Amino acid sequence: MKPLNKNISVLEHIVIYCQQIEQTVDRFGNSAETFQSDPIYRNAAALCILQIGELVGKLTDEIPQLKAYCEQIIAAEQ
Repeated sequence: MKPLNKNISVLEHIVIYCQQIEQTVDRFGNSAETFQSDPIYRNAAALCILQIGELVGKLTDEIPQLKAYCEQIIAAEQ
């Protein structure tokens, strides 16, 4: 897999985990008290955060090029 394609794939997976964290907050509520007192809530969020950490380690050195590519797409859409 080409580095750019690999980075895109990794970033897509990171977005999915971020969305899962949002869904977890929607399910349990946006309360620090609930988060602190409910181990299931904490574990659900922690698993996604751990997965994101693992995925970040798989990004290649070409990530600055990907940033520039994304900025070009955003500029073109405006």
